[in-house]
Amino acid sequence: MNINRLKILLAFNIFLLIFTLHSSQTFAHTAQSHVSEVKIWHVAGNIRHPVRTGLSIQNEVEQVLDSVQEMDGISFIYLPAEYYILRFSTPVILFSSPIGYPISEAVITFPENRWDRYKLLIKNPQNQWVEYHTSRSLATLVHQLKARE
Repeated sequence: MNINRLKILLAFNIFLLIFTLHSSQTFAHTAQSHVSEVKIWHVAGNIRHPVRTGLSIQNEVEQVLDSVQEMDGISFIYLPAEYYILRFSTPVILFSSPIGYPISEAVITFPENRWDRYKLLIKNPQNQWVEYHTSRSLATLVHQLKARE
């Protein structure tokens, strides 16, 4: 083979590599969960107060769900005295997540003390609330929800 053919082949391979990397990043970006509509209530002492939702809340919920990393393994039979409950009009499917089922309901619980964190509980098909860890803090979403009550 002569040098010119090798240069052309090398240039073509570089172009193909760049195109493949760009395509996979585009696919990864579009393979995020999509929340069509979410209804949220603040529950305190068995009294529900609706929370106004909008596009910013919906986007934050999507980002939180996309950041689910692992199941804690703890399931809850009873919910605490205060929490936010999120109900999705269309079940949400997470493409790259340890959750292997569509999500219809989720709960964000408040910390029990100042050193604890907010917890994300997701209802499984057996109607159990299971805790999941996220790479994104739930505090941002909670602060947005508090501002809309």
